[in-house]
Amino acid sequence: MPFQFLICSSGGSIAAAQAHGQPARQPGGNDTLAEGAGRIALDTLPECVLRQIVERLRGAAIVALSRTSRRMHGQLDRDFVAPVRLRERLKWIVSNSAFQRALGDIAQLAPAARHSLLNRMPVEQLHPAIQMRADMARFALLHTGAPARTARPANGSAHRAPLVDIAQRPVPALLDVALALDADARVPALTGLAARASRNEGRWRELLEGMLATAQGLKGRASVTSQAERVQLLTAAAEALADPSHYVVWAVCRPSLWHRVFDEARVLPPAARPTIWMALAQSAACDFAAALEQEVPTEPRDTCWYRIIGAIGNQMPADQANEALVAMLDRIDGLDEITSRPAPYIALMEAASRLPDPLAVLVMNRVVEQAFRMNSVAVYERIWEAVFGASRGLEPALQQQVLVALGQRLPDAAGRLQRWFALSDRVAALPRALRREPLLAMVDAELSTDVPAGFAVPRLMGFLEELDLDDRPTLLSGLLQVYDDDPRHWSDMVNAAVDLPRRMRRDPFAAIAHKLLVTREPLPDTPPPQRADDTAAAAPGDVSLAAWPVSEGQARRQFTELLGMLTWADRGFVLMAMAPYASVHRFTWLIDEGLCLPRSGRHEVRLFTTLAERATRLTEPRDAAQILPALATAIRTLQPDQCASALYWLHDACQRADMIHLFAPVWAHFHASLPVEDEPPAANGNRLKRKARDRPADA
Repeated sequence: MPFQFLICSSGGSIAAAQAHGQPARQPGGNDTLAEGAGRIALDTLPECVLRQIVERLRGAAIVALSRTSRRMHGQLDRDFVAPVRLRERLKWIVSNSAFQRALGDIAQLAPAARHSLLNRMPVEQLHPAIQMRADMARFALLHTGAPARTARPANGSAHRAPLVDIAQRPVPALLDVALALDADARVPALTGLAARASRNEGRWRELLEGMLATAQGLKGRASVTSQAERVQLLTAAAEALADPSHYVVWAVCRPSLWHRVFDEARVLPPAARPTIWMALAQSAACDFAAALEQEVPTEPRDTCWYRIIGAIGNQMPADQANEALVAMLDRIDGLDEITSRPAPYIALMEAASRLPDPLAVLVMNRVVEQAFRMNSVAVYERIWEAVFGASRGLEPALQQQVLVALGQRLPDAAGRLQRWFALSDRVAALPRALRREPLLAMVDAELSTDVPAGFAVPRLMGFLEELDLDDRPTLLSGLLQVYDDDPRHWSDMVNAAVDLPRRMRRDPFAAIAHKLLVTREPLPDTPPPQRADDTAAAAPGDVSLAAWPVSEGQARRQFTELLGMLTWADRGFVLMAMAPYASVHRFTWLIDEGLCLPRSGRHEVRLFTTLAERATRLTEPRDAAQILPALATAIRTLQPDQCASALYWLHDACQRADMIHLFAPVWAHFHASLPVEDEPPAANGNRLKRKARDRPADA
């Protein structure tokens, strides 16, 4: 197996074993089906089979499939296509009238799709003046189709002992009651009793010791019923120890009880152990807490984690062992701070190395993810190097998964630049179709590892040319986001984005727009004198957008040029995406370009609504005087059933800036045609009308 490690005798250090002499098997041969082989006409399948297929597809694929034939459209439209289209509509809703129309359409759907969409309704996009009415209508529809409460039987309480009696009954009596239940109900009942007793450590310990004593008493009996009860008692005790509550994790008696349950379970038949091992593995994850380091014995062989990892590796089948190890690592997620001792992680890696490669990769990636959280960079660095070296012999598809995990979590230590280059060499050795995800992981890692642009950009740009055309925009947008402060390499990245087909430019151009729109201060009005060695100037043959912006006029022209290279839909997307983040001194750029968009009722509405909401937080009179007149003009171009939230936020912004006279012509334009659902409450309506009418005269 490729995952082979050299572990020191103390278990405190790990390294990859010698690399295999033979290279990993490359995919080859005639693995693909001949064209048309195995193809089935979907519209001839029974409806029940077709529905199972469609449930595994994404929204756009469902809509495309419904258009292939009339029969497909008839079978998919109501239950599958309609929810997809409604989900798309929701993100454009910024008025109560549109909200109410969407509620009416949602009410026609099947209950499952209805409740899913109702929980996603975008109430936060509405102005508070109309938000409450929208919320009330949503809740009314949400609870209309909710299942009614099941009535309690008249004699239901006769079979249930009062809670105070349960707390006061002796433990043997409680165990007798639980074991008298049906077989399927015994473990949940015993686990529930332990959970109720967990706040009282003495009572909790007494209950678990009672379970263990009863299980030991059943050990010598040969009947099937007695053995089943013994397994159920030990399972309940193990699940009680796996309770993640603070009271159980910090119980002083937890380790000793854990070892007793483990010793009892070890002599059970092999088929009865997996469930208990799983629960004990989750409980042993508590030993990874940094705060418990002083409580753990110095000898690893005496710890819970050491014993359960050994049992998992030696006594469980590969698929169950993988499940138990991953469950243990998942439970570590709940710990605030984890131990920096290397021995537990090394034990996990050693156990994972015995699994088949596809299962070992899942565990190794989770080990790297958890070890990255530890405080000791030196320990994590050794673990990273061991996994990196031991994964060389994996087949490419599995090696890709490991390189993604390692690339996302490069150690922030000395030698990180060499480590980054080694990782990039391994990515370059992968087949072209498998490079995208590791490369994106490496780009994301730059934010924390600080690999200089002079090293990273040329190397990653070389990879860019080798990627499939569909994979280039994602990597390029990542590069533009990370290295947006490096003039020397900016032009190379921008030129590569411009060279993409128009339909693929959206995300990279959004990253360029972010550079132009999100700035601390406005640029100078006039550009500084250009030097001969100026890296900000565009090289011969570059588009003007590739030059590093040095003045307000140049940045404004570049922004217009950027939008002109996009389709109308992508242009609207970029403007809408930048609205929440653009600097205040760039608001008017967005407004001017938004007025040029086709009236689709989508991008321009969300754009002006977002800017109106942000305008309520303007603090400088100079900014308000520049932005609010342009914003008022833009909002007047919206339709009456689209403008409600933008209109009311404009009123709030004008009132705060003491410029309410700007609101009067906008209110006069809309108030007669505003839908009833979008009219403000009575008090607010009178206030809006009065201030909009009276204030201009005072001015």
